[in-house]
Amino acid sequence: MERKPYWYSVIQYYPNSVKGEVLNVGVIIHQPDSGSVRHFILDTGNIKLRGILSNQVNFDSYKIQKEYFEYYLEKLPNSNDLLIPNVFTHTFLLELAKEFPPDFKASEPTFALTNNLDTLFNQLLSAYIGSDFINRDDYQQITTKKYVRNYFDERKLIDRKVKPNVKFTPIKNVESMHFLIDFVYKNGVLNFMQAVPSNKDHFTNWFTKINTITNVMQDDLGFHLLYDSTDKLNEDKTVKQTLSYLQSKDQRINIIDIHTGDFEMFCRKIESDGKDVEDYESELILLQGA
Repeated sequence: MERKPYWYSVIQYYPNSVKGEVLNVGVIIHQPDSGSVRHFILDTGNIKLRGILSNQVNFDSYKIQKEYFEYYLEKLPNSNDLLIPNVFTHTFLLELAKEFPPDFKASEPTFALTNNLDTLFNQLLSAYIGSDFINRDDYQQITTKKYVRNYFDERKLIDRKVKPNVKFTPIKNVESMHFLIDFVYKNGVLNFMQAVPSNKDHFTNWFTKINTITNVMQDDLGFHLLYDSTDKLNEDKTVKQTLSYLQSKDQRINIIDIHTGDFEMFCRKIESDGKDVEDYESELILLQGA
């Protein structure tokens, strides 16, 4: 497997600038070509933080700043602001460091090459945080939907060729019951795009939603399921087997791994064959099941 270039920074916490205290509390790693970002920050209840979060003021300060930073990261893929850090540039971590809350800092970005992100990430956490302080279930990464949104935004497809978050009513004239379609484009027929969630708790509901949509959608609609083969949710093959099952039930379903050339070809097809949103947007207002 081909090795990919990554940049990573250690996230550090400075609870007392006068004393000069500093503690490594997290790691953030970035892949410029794909725009993927993965990070981990110790939670307030972690034993490593007990000494510096010894009173309520310190506890609340850390918690608020951590939540602010993670909220900022979450919103990045959906922002069109040219002044915010761009996840598709090699300087992303340098720019992101300027947006850290007051008591959090980032080390100078370091370059790494790997064909196994999970192994690299684990090694970084063990080296800089300590394996005894890591809960493996707490790893954070940009979700598949956000990754796709990043990709579309970078190519200026959103609201030009692709319409995000389109309301679909499965039962005609019952608008109070509806689903949101992640992305829609048109190339003669309307095409729905749904991203597989990264959260195991959401996956069952997602499966039910996809089943419902495919059972009632019109025959002349395309349907594309986008998934991340590197996501932890895929480790036991549940996702891959579920997608294969859905495709066996409905031949209209097209399954695409976002880390393959098929996804890039799919996006090029949208760019070349997709209609302008303004030409089909009126069709989306009352999008209903058959």
